[in-house]
Amino acid sequence: MYRHWSGKQKEVVSGINLITLLWTDGDRAVPTDYRIFDKDTNGKTKNDHFSEMLIEAHKRGFAPRMVCFDS
Repeated sequence: MYRHWSGKQKEVVSGINLITLLWTDGDRAVPTDYRIFDKDTNGKTKNDHFSEMLIEAHKRGFAPRMVCFDS
């Protein structure tokens, strides 16, 4: 467990830090991948996870016109 910012709680909390990749057409939001951020276990940064999720999304046939990332 890590201490990280919670947008829901609007404060720093201790818990699971979940990274989610969403696809949207402007009306719908569809989760396409997720990862649990635990650098002590796998040594990966959030950017590492983000890059891997984009590669997997491309393999699944997603070809977005734009990609946004919020850290």
